[in-house]
Amino acid sequence: QTGILETRIGRGEYDFSHDQIQSVAFSLIPEERKAALQLAIGKRLMQGLDSSHRDQFLFSAVELCMAGMEIMGKAEKQHLAFWAFVAGDAALTQGAFEKALRCLDVSIEILGDEPFQKDEELAIPLFCGALEAAFTLNIHDKVD
Repeated sequence: QTGILETRIGRGEYDFSHDQIQSVAFSLIPEERKAALQLAIGKRLMQGLDSSHRDQFLFSAVELCMAGMEIMGKAEKQHLAFWAFVAGDAALTQGAFEKALRCLDVSIEILGDEPFQKDEELAIPLFCGALEAAFTLNIHDKVD
């Protein structure tokens, strides 16, 4: 179909036919509602993050949830910390170091003070990945 929205018949999915149409539609949403809307969309995408769809939606879901992080509860943030780590690790593998660092930094922020005491299993690879991304991007203040 041609037009503003393209539908995928039988799948209940819609797509904007052009990125600029999506940008304009997003700009029309009142500022105070954007975080909640992005979080709702991100959560919906996260529900579909099984192994068969992970590559397709992982970064979008995580970035949308990160945009709504300030209105999340503690349990939701812990869930996001894990998925942001997964996305950051995937970005490292793909050589997308800026995206990796952005995702890994969010995980580190969520873990807060004493991350190795809170979740050592997540903290070790998380900090190693962030260090690798920062080193590759030549961001010395993060490496130190």
